[in-house]
Amino acid sequence: MNESKTTMPERSFAEDRRTQLAMLLLNLIPLCHAAGTAACLFLPLAWPLKIASALSFLYFLPLIPARILRESLRKSPAEIPIGSPAFLK
Repeated sequence: MNESKTTMPERSFAEDRRTQLAMLLLNLIPLCHAAGTAACLFLPLAWPLKIASALSFLYFLPLIPARILRESLRKSPAEIPIGSPAFLK
């Protein structure tokens, strides 16, 4: 059995259309976060409030989905294999 550990699998787990769509949508999250942070600078407020709103958006907005994700993962198993369909759920 001379199989290399770096060989690619015959079928990728990302060949499913739903998985590909989920991966593409997840890649939009950083763009939306950066655009939202930049949009805070165009609010009709004084400059100190613009800076405060942009920094708040930058640092506090990611906490909300992270906490939701953490709470939803408490109900699932602690270890999920990387190649399994449950990895992206």
